[in-house]
Amino acid sequence: MNTEDVTGDDDPFSALLAAWYDALAAGRDPDPEATPPAGLRARLERGLGCLRRLRQWGAARQPDDTPPALPAPSEGLPWPVLGRFELRRELGRGAFGVVFLAYDPLLGREVALKVPRPEVAVAPGLAERFHREARAAASLDHPNLVPVHEAGAVGPVCYLVSTYCPGTTLAEWLKGRGEPVPFADAAALVATLAAAVQHAHERGVLHRDLKPANVLLSAGGPQAVGGGEPSPLAAAHGPLATLIPRITDFGLARLLGADPAEGAPAVATRSGAIVGTPCYMAPEQAAGKGKGVGPSADVYALGAILYELLTGRPPFRGESDLDTLLLVQSEEPVPPGRLRQRLPRDLETICLKCLRKEPYRRYPSTQGLADDLGRWIHGEPIVARPVGLVERAAQWAWRRPLAAAFLGLSVAAAAALLVVMGLASVLSGLGDGSYTATLTVVQRAVQIVLVTAITLTIPIAAAQVIEAARRRTRTSIASA
Repeated sequence: MNTEDVTGDDDPFSALLAAWYDALAAGRDPDPEATPPAGLRARLERGLGCLRRLRQWGAARQPDDTPPALPAPSEGLPWPVLGRFELRRELGRGAFGVVFLAYDPLLGREVALKVPRPEVAVAPGLAERFHREARAAASLDHPNLVPVHEAGAVGPVCYLVSTYCPGTTLAEWLKGRGEPVPFADAAALVATLAAAVQHAHERGVLHRDLKPANVLLSAGGPQAVGGGEPSPLAAAHGPLATLIPRITDFGLARLLGADPAEGAPAVATRSGAIVGTPCYMAPEQAAGKGKGVGPSADVYALGAILYELLTGRPPFRGESDLDTLLLVQSEEPVPPGRLRQRLPRDLETICLKCLRKEPYRRYPSTQGLADDLGRWIHGEPIVARPVGLVERAAQWAWRRPLAAAFLGLSVAAAAALLVVMGLASVLSGLGDGSYTATLTVVQRAVQIVLVTAITLTIPIAAAQVIEAARRRTRTSIASA
C-alpha cells in the first residue's frame, strides 16, 4: 500500500467515486470537469478501473447464471415458497434437517420437503450429503420405505422431496402410550422393519441410523401395503395392527457397493468419526470403526428398537452421549425379562442375539432376524439360542478384567491352601524328616502355582485396562 492510499479526506473521495459510478451506470464517461485533488487522483483512477471491470463482468453474465433469490420469511416459516414448492407447516426436525409439509403445484400433491438446519447449512459436504441420501433412497422400492422423489437447490439451500406420510413417528407414538406394547405387536413391527432393511441391504444401502424417530407410522393397516408377501403386521391384533410403518432418513446411509477406500462408502464421515444415535448404535459404530460397520450394525439397531418396544427404554442410556457410547461398548444390556414380567423367553433370546457385542454373533442378516421373529409369531421353534453359563462367565471376565484377575487369584490361593492342609494332615503321621521335607516341597509347589497365576492374569488384566483407556480416548476425540 502506498502512502497516498491512507492520506487525504475520504468524504471527497467517496463523493467523486459515487459521481463517476453514476456516470458509468448511465452509460456516460466521468465528467472531465470534475478534476479531483492531486492526492486523490491515483485512488480514483484505480477505483474507476475496478468499477469498469465489474460492469464488464456483469454485462457478460447470462441471466440464467443468477441464482434465484429466496423469498422473505413468512408466518413462522423460513420462506413461503422454495422453488416451485409452497411451504405449509413444519412436520419435524432432527440433528441435521427440518422437514416441512409442502405443496407441489406441478404434480398437484402434498410432499415432505427436507432442508438443512440453519446452523449446519454452511457445513462442508452438506450438498453431497443430501445428494447421497437421494441416490440411496432412489434405488429402493419397498412399501415400508419412504421414497424420495427428487433433490435440488434454490440458491444456497439444498432440499429433498419425498412422499408425505401423514401420521406420527414411532418415537412419538411410544411416548404417548401408557402401557407396554403387546409382545406380538412388537415382534411383528420389527419383523416388518427388518424385511424392509433387507431390501435396502440387497441393493447396497446400509441405513446406519435406525431408531424410532426414523420410523413413520401411518394409518391404513398392513392390508394397504400392496402386493407381494403379506406384512408380518397382518398377524398383529393390537394397536399397531392398523398402522403402516415406513423407514425414512437415509442421510447417514452407506453405499456398500462403493470403493472401500477412505471416505468412499461413508461420504458423510471422516475416518474415526461417530455417526448415528448413541442409544441405538452398534458397538463398532460407537468405537468409530467406519470401515468395520456393515449390515450387522442395522441388525443391532433393530434389536435396540425391539428392546425398547418390549421394555419401554433403550438398552443403554447414560447421562450424556459419551456415557452412552461407553456403555454400548463395555456393558451387557439388562435382560428384557428382568424389566417386564412374563416376557416370552424365546422373544428375549431373539432380542439379545441382535444386541451381541461381536457382529458375527448377531443374525447374519436382517432377513434372518425377520425369519426368526416370524417363527416366534407362528409358534415355531426359533434358531437363536440363549447364551450359556460358560459363555456368560467368559464375557464377564473379558469385560471385568481386574475383578476376574482378583477372583482367579483368590480361587488359586484357596485351592493351594486346601492342598497344603490336606497334605499336612496326611503326612502328620510320618517321621519328622519326611514330614518337613515333604511340606517344604508342597510349599514350593504352592508358590509356583501362585506365581504362575499372577503371571498369567496380571498381563491380561493390564492389556484390558489399556484397551479400555484407548477406547475411551478414541470415543472422546471422535465425539468432540
